[in-house]
Formats: sequence, structure tokens, C-alpha cells
Amino acid sequence: MLETADVAALSTAQVAKLSTDAVVALTTAQVKALTTAALNALTSDQVAALESDDVAALTTLQVAKLSAGQIAKFSTEQFAALSTAQVAALGTNQISALTSDQLNAMESDDLQVLSTAQIGALTTAQISTLTSDQVALLQTESIAALSTAQAAKLSTDAVVALTTEQVQSLTTAALNALTSDQVAALATDDVAALTTLQVAKLSTAQITQLSTEQFAALSTEQVSALSTQQVSALTSGQLNAMESEDLQALSTAQIRALTSAQISTLSSDQVALLETDSIAALTTTQVANLSTSAVAALTTEQVTALTTAALNALTSAQVMALETDDVAVLTTAQLTKLTGTQVAKFTTDQIVAMTTEQIESLTTSQIRALTSDQLNNMASDDVAVLTSAQIAALNTAQISTLSGDLIGLLSTDQISALTTAQTPSLTSAQIDGMTSDQIGALRI
Repeated sequence: MLETADVAALSTAQVAKLSTDAVVALTTAQVKALTTAALNALTSDQVAALESDDVAALTTLQVAKLSAGQIAKFSTEQFAALSTAQVAALGTNQISALTSDQLNAMESDDLQVLSTAQIGALTTAQISTLTSDQVALLQTESIAALSTAQAAKLSTDAVVALTTEQVQSLTTAALNALTSDQVAALATDDVAALTTLQVAKLSTAQITQLSTEQFAALSTEQVSALSTQQVSALTSGQLNAMESEDLQALSTAQIRALTSAQISTLSSDQVALLETDSIAALTTTQVANLSTSAVAALTTEQVTALTTAALNALTSAQVMALETDDVAVLTTAQLTKLTGTQVAKFTTDQIVAMTTEQIESLTTSQIRALTSDQLNNMASDDVAVLTSAQIAALNTAQISTLSGDLIGLLSTDQISALTTAQTPSLTSAQIDGMTSDQIGALRI
């Protein structure tokens, strides 16, 4: 039997000629005595013949000098016998040669000692074979070392197993490389743990893959971090899943990024929660796509925050949906920018709700657009403030349908404002109902 010193003196050629039985018979002391060159000369069959105890006895230097081909020939039992120090000594070329069985045989302590360089050396095929339990054991530094190609090859089970700390440690590039299935596999806690920078770097395709539960898990800070491109990609389900705090945290830029289709899906409760700055930021196209229930839900503060251009974009149905309190708070600047078509769509209740200042501010073109029902339902105070120019703007069809009650409210100055072109349209019944002073004020 060879002494340990004799084994240490064996040349590479001699070692390569040892029978597999002779290799099996080597003691741990003799294996440790082999030079790195001699060890490196072992054939595949010889490597496979090493006892697990012999493998465990190899020095870290000996392990590091084994070829990638020799490492790949280790059985799962041999590989599992490696200590954490030995695993840590493996070179990147050795790591990339590991078989899926060897990787799956790695113990938790071994996985946790892998360096970032070793993690970076794993091929995409190797990454895809890691179990969910193994991935969950990786240090955050190891997760942070994953390349985009590696991240994209994690199994969905592995993604599910990621801890919140691991998810937070993913680089924005790695996170951006996740597939749709991987994004959908993220736990809600993991989504909630994403940094604002990570959220901002998600692609629009990834954002749309978030389930309503995942999207609802985003914090107000995360929602605020969404880019305008990401906001415009949100699905109706995601928008409807937004909580009140999230809606109120949206910036004016984010609000303006919402598409017409997205705006139309906002519920009345959601619209009512928007800040006045957000309402003021709405484009004319966006306003025109608000549902009538959303328009009805607008608060008086929100209505006064609408730009004149936005108000001017309201459809007939939207105008009719405005609450009477909302109509009553329209500024004269807002009111005078409404088209005649819009004014003609005011309900009689909305007309009655208007203040005298609002009535007095109506332009002559708006006055000409009023229906007979609108005119005849004006409150006496409103009739009293109609200006001479407004009276003179009434068309003959309007004049002929004025009720006796309304005419009775007109002052002599207002009667005298009727033009000679208007007075012929007065009916005999209307004239019969006038006072002598009113008749005296008529210009014939």
C-alpha cells in the first residue's frame, strides 16, 4: 500500500493510470496529499470513483483546480459532500458547468455562500432549474447580481417564492426583464415592497399584467411614481381598483395622461374624489368622455375648477347631468363660455338655480338660445336683471311664447328695450295682459 508521501509524489501521468479500484482505495489523507496537477489529471471515471469522504476532504485549493469537466462528473452524492468552504472556492467556469442534479443537491448553507460572481456565472438553463425553495434561500446580494437574462429564466414558482427583501434587491434592469407570467406570479406583498424607482422602471406591458389585487397593493407613493406612459396603459380593472388615497395622489401630469377610454371607466365615486387640481388639469377630450353619472357626482369645488375650455366641451347629456348646486356656482367667466347649444340644454330646474349675477352675465347669443320653458321658468329676480341688450336679443319666436306672468314682471325700461322688429311678434293676449305703463313703453 502506498504511503501518503508516495501518493504526493505521483506524477500526472501516473495518477491518470491509477485503476478506479485504486482510486476508491485512497484514504482521505492520501487524496489530500495529491498535488493540484495530479488531481487535475484524474479521468472522468477516476473522479466518479472518489468516495464522498474523499471529496469532502479536498482542500479548497484542490477544489478550485479541478477542471469544469471533472466537476460536472461529480455525482449528486459527491457534490452534496462538498463543504460550504469548498463550494465557495468553486470558480465561475466550474459553476457554469454544474448539472441541474448537482444544483438541486446543493444544501441551503451552500447556496447562501455563493458569491455574486458565482451567481452571475450560472447559465440561464441552470437558473431555470433552481427550485423555489433554493431561490428563496439566496442572499439579497445574490438576487441583486442576477442578470436580465437570468431573471427572465426564473420559474414562476421561484418568483412566487421570492421574499420581499429579495424583490427589493432586484435591479431595475432585472425587474424590467421579467416576463408577463413572472410579473403575474409576484405576491401582492412583493408588489407592495417594490421601491418607487423599481415601479417607475416597469414596462407598460408589465404594468398591464398586474392583477387588480396586485395593483391595489401599490402604495400612494408607488402610484405617484408611475410614469405618464404607465398611467395611460392602465386597464379599466386596475383603475377601478385604485383606492381613494391613490386617486388623490395622482399628479396633474398623470391625470392628463389618462386616455378617453380610461376616463370613461372612472366611477362617479372616483371622480368625486379627485383633487381640484386634477379636475383643472382635464383636457377637453377627457371632460367630454366623463360619464353622466361622473358629471353628476362632481362637487361644487370641482365644477368651479373646470377650465372654460373643459366646460365648453361638455356634451348636451353632460350639461343636463350637472346638479343644480353645481350650475349655481359656475363663475360668470365659465358661464359665458358655454355655447348656445349647451345653454339650451339646461333643465328648468337648472335655470331656476342660476343666480341673478349669472342671468345678467348671459351673452346675447346665449339668450337667443333659451327655450320658451327656460324663459318662462325664470325667477322674478332673474327676470328683473335682464338687460336691455338681452331683451333686444330675444328672437320673435321667443317673444311670441313669453308667458303673461313673465311679461308682467318686465319693467317699462325692459319693455322699451323691445325693438320695432320684436313688438309685432307680441300676441294680442300678451298685449292685453300688459299694464298701461308697459303699453306706453312699447316702441311701435
